[in-house]
Amino acid sequence: MDWLKDVFDDYGLFGLLILAVLDSFILSIPTEALFIPLGLANCSNVFLYASLTAAAGALGAVFGYVLGLKGGRPILNRFFDNRQIYKAERLFSKHGSLAVVVAAFSPVPFQLVTIASGVFRMSLIKLIICAFIGRFARFGLLAVIIVLMGEKARDFLTSPEFLYLLVLITIIGLVLYGLYWVLKGLFTKKL
Repeated sequence: MDWLKDVFDDYGLFGLLILAVLDSFILSIPTEALFIPLGLANCSNVFLYASLTAAAGALGAVFGYVLGLKGGRPILNRFFDNRQIYKAERLFSKHGSLAVVVAAFSPVPFQLVTIASGVFRMSLIKLIICAFIGRFARFGLLAVIIVLMGEKARDFLTSPEFLYLLVLITIIGLVLYGLYWVLKGLFTKKL
């Protein structure tokens, strides 16, 4: 895998953007592997890099969507019965946006969700918006840490502690989302 990272690394920002596209639907090389050194090398542009990386990740999500749309359903039919697929489809139609944002932000494999969005025919516009929001939140967080910590950010952003931070932020976001739905249900019933 290191040789592949080196290939993308040779192309600087262009390599980062290509990796961000591929990471959204087929590759499992974390985009951070290039974002961190590139951001540290040019802190004045790190927020631009975060924005462009998020946009490239959203573009890659479209490829995952098409992959799921064209070939995902037959694969699901092979491994799961129709009842299980229907349950997953209902769940995805109700919470697909949340799944995309969470997967785009957290250490969850984003590729699975972008492909699932095509299989379950999520609105493509909704996918693009949610993918951009989740990816920008993630790379924006990386950019803030790079600006605040400078070179020390490299060790923190590649440590298990950073993964724990991402998981913690994700859990807090999910709890807030759950509270929103509970409160919305309570107030809707009273009206």
